[in-house]
Amino acid sequence: GVRRVAPGHALVLRAGAREIAGYEPVASLAVAAPPADPDRAVDAVRDALVEAVRVRLAAPRHVPGLDPG
Repeated sequence: GVRRVAPGHALVLRAGAREIAGYEPVASLAVAAPPADPDRAVDAVRDALVEAVRVRLAAPRHVPGLDPG
């Protein structure tokens, strides 16, 4: 009976007893981030998407099969 230890955990054998212990810090996502205003969050995502599209459209384009020279 060999079983895999979950990622982020270690098998500790001590005085004939076994223990599976986590070694990576665990943080709850519910308390890790401060509360956000939904309207401001939507506006920020919209602004980031608009800026990303602007940058993408301003970049030089390459058309496969066309020799630019």
